[in-house]
Amino acid sequence: MIMKQEHVYTSKSYFLPCTEETLGKAVGELRMMDGASSKARDQIRASIDAGEYKEAIRLASQHLIRKGGSRNNETASLFKALRTVALTRCGQEDDAVTAARELERVEDKSLEATRLVSVAFKELREVYYLPPTRASARQFLPLSEAEDACAFLDSLASSSLRFDKLQQGAWKLFSKFKRPKYLEWVLVCILLQGIGPTSEATWSLAQKLLAKLPPIGGLPQVARSPPDVMRTPVGCCQRRDAYARFILEFSVLRQSSQYPEALELLDQQKGISLVALEELSLRLQILLEAGRLREAFEISKQLLECAPLNVRNYENCIRIALACEDTGEGRTLLKDLEARWRAAFHTSFEAAYALLALHRLAVVRPLSDACHQVWTDDCLEEMWPDGARGELVKCIVEFVQAHGHDSRTFFTLRGLLGCLPASLQSCCATSLQELRGTWHSLFQERLEAAETKTKDAEKREETNPSGLAASSVTAELDTALKNVVSGRDRSAADELLLLAADVLLYLDFESCRSEAGAFAQRSQATSTDPLLRRRFYFIALTLLSQAVSSQDASGPGVSPPAAAPGHRAVLQWLTASVGLLTTSKELFSSLDIKNAMLASLGYSLLFPLSDYGFSGDVVKIGKQIQNLSEDTINSTTDGLCACLEEGSYTAIADCLLSRNAVCASLLTSVAELEGCIHQSCGEGMDFQRSILAIACTAKLQQISFPLLSAARISAREAVLPGFSIDTTWLALAGEDRLAGRVAATGMDCRSVVCNLTTSPPESARLLLHLADPVQRSLTVYAALKNGEQGAQRRPRREVVAEVEAEIQRAVAGTQE
Repeated sequence: MIMKQEHVYTSKSYFLPCTEETLGKAVGELRMMDGASSKARDQIRASIDAGEYKEAIRLASQHLIRKGGSRNNETASLFKALRTVALTRCGQEDDAVTAARELERVEDKSLEATRLVSVAFKELREVYYLPPTRASARQFLPLSEAEDACAFLDSLASSSLRFDKLQQGAWKLFSKFKRPKYLEWVLVCILLQGIGPTSEATWSLAQKLLAKLPPIGGLPQVARSPPDVMRTPVGCCQRRDAYARFILEFSVLRQSSQYPEALELLDQQKGISLVALEELSLRLQILLEAGRLREAFEISKQLLECAPLNVRNYENCIRIALACEDTGEGRTLLKDLEARWRAAFHTSFEAAYALLALHRLAVVRPLSDACHQVWTDDCLEEMWPDGARGELVKCIVEFVQAHGHDSRTFFTLRGLLGCLPASLQSCCATSLQELRGTWHSLFQERLEAAETKTKDAEKREETNPSGLAASSVTAELDTALKNVVSGRDRSAADELLLLAADVLLYLDFESCRSEAGAFAQRSQATSTDPLLRRRFYFIALTLLSQAVSSQDASGPGVSPPAAAPGHRAVLQWLTASVGLLTTSKELFSSLDIKNAMLASLGYSLLFPLSDYGFSGDVVKIGKQIQNLSEDTINSTTDGLCACLEEGSYTAIADCLLSRNAVCASLLTSVAELEGCIHQSCGEGMDFQRSILAIACTAKLQQISFPLLSAARISAREAVLPGFSIDTTWLALAGEDRLAGRVAATGMDCRSVVCNLTTSPPESARLLLHLADPVQRSLTVYAALKNGEQGAQRRPRREVVAEVEAEIQRAVAGTQE
């Protein structure tokens, strides 16, 4: 893998002391370049620009041989750099990598040689990150243009992402070379400045720049004939370029509130999107912000029909329908959908989720409209009518009985319970207590029995059928693996073991989906915990636990198999998911893994640790992850440069979100978290409420995404430890990639925290409702509507600034 080249201009190279010796050397180099070397350099550059790369390699090599006596001076470095670029473009990547790395270590090289080496590294990286079609069709720029473009990308990587300054650099590129791609870079920089309030003059400039670009309609066949286009690399590249142009134009129209024009563009360019369902999502966003709620509801129904497994689509339908109450329709729009959801309640998790979401949003939505108010327990008591409480508790119990074996059930309930007053929470907890069973202790017994491989018949009779299945399947798998690799390298068995675990987890996922109806029809007289029915999950956990135990027993003198860290990593995630924190922490401490894996596994462990109040462990792991942020920043910056250069503008917001979240550090700052943990928080102030306090007072882009949004992702696929009532669920809209695709701007991704807390009633509660693009669009529309004065509509930037100010006041209100 070729890493990004970092240019460090040392004082030794470019700021030499002005002595007679150095001055004479500089004059001598200039005189040398005035003669044969200067002529040879110009000849080699001309050969490279003409595509005669072998000739350029020959000329550079001949010159280096003739000047062998001065091969370490700046002139020699320059010709080596020219030869390296020619090798890169000639397809001799291995030789080019070796030459580029040698030049990288040379300190005394000219500025021109440094720029050429940077060009070589950039073009070598393209071999790895460009799609095959684009790599096959790429055309190399002239050297002078390639040097300037590479210098701009280097400034993008090394800067603090001041897009106003970068916009000037992109404009200089366009003014000099008149290439449309550089004008697109100017537009991207303008859009990325839209994170804050932007002047109307900026969008007027963006409109003028769009007029200078070739129209998208110039490639109608490309946009609408994918099968024909895909036959040629050039056609594929034109298809991607047309899509990039469309995203830029749409983003500018949306940010400048030109909604009719944006809808017209969508109608003209049907089929141009390269992302599934993106055209519907973009249309939904525009209709919402334009206030055309009835049409937006019909689009949300189409999205639901196209992607029925995406629960966000159900919530979008409900939100938009409830937002139509001003028109007199409201919940009547959901009549047919609600009847369909009730009919499929016991067989479809998504239908059951939709009904629970309808209960929640019908009550919480008025609160979210008043985001400047504190969400207190008294407020929730008033909002939940007595008639709705009994129906809700009954719906929750039926939901657990029908879908309790599905890991998503517990994630759903955590968010729902956060919207209930304390009295209703207690009622739900009492009703659910009978269904919990003793799955945790039973599973711990099964795990210990598997590790000791006991043969006691009496204990087998006490073992749950799921435990017997786990033991028998584990023994069969272990025997089969040994037979497969007998006399061979043990690492092959480890690879098969990980594959078996993947298959078991996949079977667990499928069984959760297929057994819903059968489980709902079983007799409710038995108190069997739904979790115990997830036998494939427990088999995978037991299998990996045995593998790790046998590796530990091999002794210190025996090197562990190559796949042993993989066993421990998967096992650590599984044990953390079911609440076996002691085992999970021990496994995490024993892992010797890469930085990216450490961050990923650390997040999966942080969430259950915080649930159980292990604050010291959370801080310790948080510091480990924080120390790795530099690597993450470098990789995301490389991705940002690649997106800009390739034209994948829709992914830029994702790169920026990830980069900014890491740059902002974990949990605002670990020092603040430690201070909050160790200070006297008052009676009843537990660790969860301490994190909540930090989350509400921190800057919006600093606290939630790095830890809690990642924890939300892991929790969605995990079995959470019971029905904890003292937990906090925080999430950001930035988790949803659609928010980044709607426009090449960070505005949607920065859409604030959605806080659903189930802390004791005396704690301050807050719902900042901008938790996804749809809700944000509804809020912006409401603010625009309320701000109308006669026929004059307030500028969008003023509305956005006002909404942000209200959010800040709401955050401050939680601390009063």
